[in-house]
Amino acid sequence: MNAHNILYGILLLCSSAALYAAPDSLTKTNPPSAWQLPPRIPGLDPGRYRDPRIVDKVLDRVTVAGYVRMLGWQRKLDDPFVVIPSNMFANTPPYVIGIGDVYRDPPLALLNIGARPNSRTYVGMDFAIPNFFTGNLDQRPPINLNLGVSLTGSISTELGRFGIQAGGINWTSLSPLTLGAPELFRFSMFERSPWDANETSIDRVGYLYDRGQINVDERFGQQAFKGLLLDGSELPGNTAFRLLYGKTPVNADLTRDAPNYTVGGYLRKYMGSNYLAYNTINYINFFDSLAEVSTVVALHTFAADFAVKDWRLRAEAGLGRKAVAGEGKWGEGMVIKIASPARHTGIPMELQVFRLRSEFTNFFGSFLAFNASLQQSAQTAPSGVATGTAASFAGSITDVGQFSNNQQGLAFNTRFNISSLKINVGIQASQELERNSSVLSFGHKINALPMSRFVPFSNGVGSYGRWNSFFRGVSEALLITDVDTAGLPFTRNGFNTLQMQAIQRVRVADRSLYITYLGSLGSVQDKVSPIPVYSDAAYLRAQYHELDAFLELTDWLNLLVSYGRERIRGNDRTARGDDVTGELGDPENSTLDQKSRHLGFGMDVKISEEVGFYIRHRRFQQRDEGFVLDDIRGQETSLEFKIFF
Repeated sequence: MNAHNILYGILLLCSSAALYAAPDSLTKTNPPSAWQLPPRIPGLDPGRYRDPRIVDKVLDRVTVAGYVRMLGWQRKLDDPFVVIPSNMFANTPPYVIGIGDVYRDPPLALLNIGARPNSRTYVGMDFAIPNFFTGNLDQRPPINLNLGVSLTGSISTELGRFGIQAGGINWTSLSPLTLGAPELFRFSMFERSPWDANETSIDRVGYLYDRGQINVDERFGQQAFKGLLLDGSELPGNTAFRLLYGKTPVNADLTRDAPNYTVGGYLRKYMGSNYLAYNTINYINFFDSLAEVSTVVALHTFAADFAVKDWRLRAEAGLGRKAVAGEGKWGEGMVIKIASPARHTGIPMELQVFRLRSEFTNFFGSFLAFNASLQQSAQTAPSGVATGTAASFAGSITDVGQFSNNQQGLAFNTRFNISSLKINVGIQASQELERNSSVLSFGHKINALPMSRFVPFSNGVGSYGRWNSFFRGVSEALLITDVDTAGLPFTRNGFNTLQMQAIQRVRVADRSLYITYLGSLGSVQDKVSPIPVYSDAAYLRAQYHELDAFLELTDWLNLLVSYGRERIRGNDRTARGDDVTGELGDPENSTLDQKSRHLGFGMDVKISEEVGFYIRHRRFQQRDEGFVLDDIRGQETSLEFKIFF
């Protein structure tokens, strides 16, 4: 029995039950005019009869879909991970068995229900069944809405076409610098994301090999917004607009009654497929009971998107500031991207130039913002480097294409083939505009996912209080010790990243074998450099290497092997550990010299187009020669069973 028949029976049964229970005045003498009664059937009361074809018509306007995702995992550490050194009870247990991800997304099961009363109106809602294995035997989590109830409507007039979205959480964007997220494409194919469909690893890496990009979630490049969105298009003069008023996560402080909100939008002028635009985003938080004292982060930009003979120009520039009680300086922000087609330049190339002042800050733009916070006093904001959300950090080694404010620089990307070997390369160089911090930060790539589950969404934890965890990732901080009397480095720091991804496909007995390499080199030093600096002249050096193999045994079975190495080093002008004297920071001790590795195995079983089963196992290690308490060894196994309907 399919879902349509089940819903048909439920709706018919409920309708019949309601009509039998209704007063005679409704069922016999005053039937709703929308119901057309068929010819009388002998022995059946015509006042209580309804044509099943009406139910069919209603069900044709209702859609039901969703999935069930069971994720079970087991982690075993040789020793507990220290969360707070001064508290012997604040640590991550060495042995954990879990059901469901430690993150809210996605739930154990999700049911999406949509109704379309007419061609111009849509109402959608979802029900989420959370993970019931919480360890709390006295309370069961309720079945809740996941993203809420959303209402979408549109209307076409002689003036133009207008649309509205309201209610639940919607994923949307305005422009990269105002409301958007970085679009990065060099990822490990060994890991599975919660939003991945029932694709085997061969399907995913094959798509990357053939098209040069990966399948992405619909939220890619967008941010979460809750409130009212109003769109207009096909307006006089080939113009369009978007207005939004509501909440972003930075406004979602439920402990305050103050009217915190986000307001923004864009106005575009189209010339064929090209356009010019004005964009703005404003975050407003009040901090007094009379709602008179506020902190405002505001950005205003102009953007252009033009394509001429396959050449592409995308540019955005404007002003931004953070104002407390109306006081704050404005700073400029600018990003220009030029992309050339292969038929003109031999290989496709993309060049980006950026300049973002420290005053040009944002919580949910496509760039990182130094010490982003809407608080009046200094407060660390939740870290979200991986998603482009609010992050509190200093100088950071980032991926190519991930920019930071208080920096200017350029990034270059290209891809080419050497026979059947496909390679894409990116390089980025930048320099600070102002000296504003002696703290550097670096992220982990090789074992980021299992380590992010140790203590999710926490800053300043770990044996040395420098560990920061965010969504499916981990970063750490390192202090520069060669500073002036103000505690700042003597020169403006330079930042560099070089990344490469290579994919080779081999046919083995009519089956595919893919071998992929993903590598990254990064550095931070006291000067500008066109390439990463790999000598002791660099404050910080980071390198990541991962080699994966994906074998297609059958149409429904894949095997995976992954091996990765990572090394992070600091020079003698950075903080010292405790390996020689046992006293942290003693000049006799060594500097940061962190080594990580992992060995992983996996299996994908595609039971059908809607059903899949995925296994991942890895052994991982992280050890620092200078900071002896940084010694993590363990293993983790996950089993994912996913059904779409």
